[in-house]
Amino acid sequence: MQQELFYKLVGTVAYVGSQGRNLFLRGLSNTLRAGNATILDGAALPTNAGVINRIDATGRVIGVTSVRVFDIINNAGACGLAASAVPICRPFAEIDTKTSGGSDSYNALQVTLARRFSSGLTLNAQYAFSRSFGNTSGSNEARTAAEPFGGTNGSSKDTNNYAADEGFNNFDVRQTFNLSAVYDLPIGKGRKFDFSGAGNLFFGGWEVGAILNARSGVPIDVTLTRPEVVIQCTNAAAGCAAGEVRGLPGTINATNPLPAGFTAVINAPGGGASRQTRRPDLIPGVNPFLDSDRNFLNPAAFAIPKVGAFGNLPRNAFKGPDFKQFDNRPLYHLGRKQMEVLFCLARAGGRPVARFKVWADVWRNEEYKAQTLRICIAKLRRKLEPYGLIIISPVSSDHCLARAVSDQQKDAE
Repeated sequence: MQQELFYKLVGTVAYVGSQGRNLFLRGLSNTLRAGNATILDGAALPTNAGVINRIDATGRVIGVTSVRVFDIINNAGACGLAASAVPICRPFAEIDTKTSGGSDSYNALQVTLARRFSSGLTLNAQYAFSRSFGNTSGSNEARTAAEPFGGTNGSSKDTNNYAADEGFNNFDVRQTFNLSAVYDLPIGKGRKFDFSGAGNLFFGGWEVGAILNARSGVPIDVTLTRPEVVIQCTNAAAGCAAGEVRGLPGTINATNPLPAGFTAVINAPGGGASRQTRRPDLIPGVNPFLDSDRNFLNPAAFAIPKVGAFGNLPRNAFKGPDFKQFDNRPLYHLGRKQMEVLFCLARAGGRPVARFKVWADVWRNEEYKAQTLRICIAKLRRKLEPYGLIIISPVSSDHCLARAVSDQQKDAE
C-alpha cells in the first residue's frame, strides 16, 4: 500500500510473509539405547539398556558396555567372537541422518518513506519489524537435533525430538532501520556553479551520500559438549558423595575397577558424541548478559544439565548486540602529494600530462623516481574511481602520460 503524504513524502506499508514446509532437518540414528543396568560379568546382556555395568562376585564394576540401537548382542557366533568375549558386535557407529519435515515461518511489517527534493537532495528511510521462527533454518543452517532421543515422528523409527528445536531462526532480526541521503552537488554545465573546462570535469556530477544502518542483534545459540557416559555415585554407603559425577575412566577391568559406590550411567540421553549440539540449563534469577564488549554472555547463568536429562534452554534463545553503522562519502580522503597530483592533472583540462611534468610540479627538485610516482597515481586512482573519475596511465616508457577523465569519456574512448 502506497500513499503520498505531507511535504510530498511518499509512504509505503507492506506485509511480507512466508511459510516453509518439508525443510531440511539433521538428526542422529543408532543412538544409545535408553536405560542403565548392572549384571554379573559373563551373563547375557539385557536388551533394554544403553549402559551396562558388569560386576564381579564382590560387586566391583570391572567392565562397562555401551549398547546402541543397531548393535547385535548375545550372539557371539554371528559376530565371529570368542566364547569368552563380551557378546556384542557393532556393525555401525552413530549415524548422522538427514531428512525433511522441518518448518519455519517469516512475518514482517515493512514501512518506507521517500522524498526527492528539487534542490538535488534525496531521502529514503526503511523500517522493518519481523520474526522468523521454526524448528530449522534450512539446508545451510540446519543443526543436528539437540535431543536425538524421545521424539515421535509418525510411523518412522526416527527418535529425534525435532519439536525441542522450535525457536528463532539464525537469520531472525527483529527490527531493521535504514536511512539514506544523497545530495547531487550543483556543479557542472548549466547548473548553479559552472566552472567550465577542467573545473566541471573534476567537480561536476559529484554526489555526497550518507547512510545510517541500525538493526537488532542476531540470535545466539548457546550449546555445550557432554560426554555420552559418566560414572555417578549411586551407593553413598560405600564412601562416596551421593550423586557425585566423574568422567568415565579410560581403562576398566578387574585390576582397575570403578571407584567404590560408582556405576556408569547415561549422561546425555541418546548419546550424540559425534555431533554435539546439546543445550545447557538456564539458571533462574541470574542475568545471562554481561554487556561487556566481547564478554557478552554471563557463564554463571548457565549450568550443565543433570545426568540423564536434557537442558531447558531453547534454540537461539538470546539476541546478540545491536548493530549501528554510519557511512558517508566525503569528496576526498587524499594525502598531500595525491592532492597535488590531482590539481596538476586538473590544470591540464583533461589533456595528457607527461609523467616528468607531474613529478616536477609535485616533487619539484627531488630526483625523479618512477616507482614512487606510479604508486602515488595507483593510490589516487583507487580513491577517485568510486566518484566517477578515472586516471589513465598507459605504460610505454618513463614518458608515458597520465590524465583524469570521467566515466563518460572513458566509455567514449
